[in-house]
Amino acid sequence: MEIYPISRDGVTSLIFKEKHSRHQLVFDLRLEGNQPRLRGYWSGIGGFGGGLDMNNDKLWSYFLSRLNKSVEKGQLEFSNAGN
Repeated sequence: MEIYPISRDGVTSLIFKEKHSRHQLVFDLRLEGNQPRLRGYWSGIGGFGGGLDMNNDKLWSYFLSRLNKSVEKGQLEFSNAGN
């Protein structure tokens, strides 16, 4: 899982990107008024993709499980710029 900061419209967020052979999962974490906001989506070959359709609790749970799995496997990469 690659982690990098990105700035859009004056708001900085952390992007967590997990690449697979034919698709990638992306989690966008930002602060909105002192509250963390998480958004998740996926994109695949050929322009396919979409949002992760989950309520907020399930999305956080899924994100943390994917992050934990990456930590356990030693697959975290930190970067200063996104691709």
